Amino acid sequence: MTEKIAKLIKSTIDDIVAAFPTLDDAELAALREAEIAAANRTGMLKAIDVEQAARALLAREQSIKELAAEQGVTIFTASDIDALRVEYDERFSAMEAKLRDAEAGTVAQAVPSTVRKLAIVGMAVGPFHRIAFTGSDDMTLADLDDLEFQAGAFKLDHSRRTISLEQPIVFPIGAKRSEVTKAWLLGADGDPVSVVNFVNPIAIGGGTNARIPAGHLAFHQPETETSAAAAADGGDDDD
Repeated sequence: MTEKIAKLIKSTIDDIVAAFPTLDDAELAALREAEIAAANRTGMLKAIDVEQAARALLAREQSIKELAAEQGVTIFTASDIDALRVEYDERFSAMEAKLRDAEAGTVAQAVPSTVRKLAIVGMAVGPFHRIAFTGSDDMTLADLDDLEFQAGAFKLDHSRRTISLEQPIVFPIGAKRSEVTKAWLLGADGDPVSVVNFVNPIAIGGGTNARIPAGHLAFHQPETETSAAAAADGGDDDD
């Protein structure tokens, strides 16, 4: 028995367990033998057995990892599998949502547009399914296409005379960094008929994850010869 083990064996169980990290495998085995010859404390022997089993398991896992690395095989731990399960669950949920949107006729299509200045015009032609975005100068942004939705994406509130978009808008993170200050509802001829001013400009692009949640974009019902109800054709009424 070494002097280190002889001194340690006289300590309390808690103190000995706290010293486990300072012992190599041979010293841990010697400590067990010394404990049997001395006080032979059941709790102490159980703590040593648990430590030895844990070290054996770690050694086995390490050897498997080394062998896998030599053979070019990827080892997945339980946490890796859980992370993959979460990732694929999220992907599956997103695919289901897209399928529901497609069936409901609410999928948005990007419509390439030239940079232009927008201003409200009268008697625009419906239906109104297209939305454009501008900065503080009312100029559309070069890297941000118009979005054209199908009728099912809109909801008409007759009492409030508003048309709200019931689908979220996710701005492209790869676009040039800029700020969106207004959203414009466009008629079939591309002319704007209603506008929403954002109190706080939305920073988009440049790696920024920016979005407008569903139901958070509501336009005043446009006053045109074409019935504003065309904007919500196929949508729900609140009456």
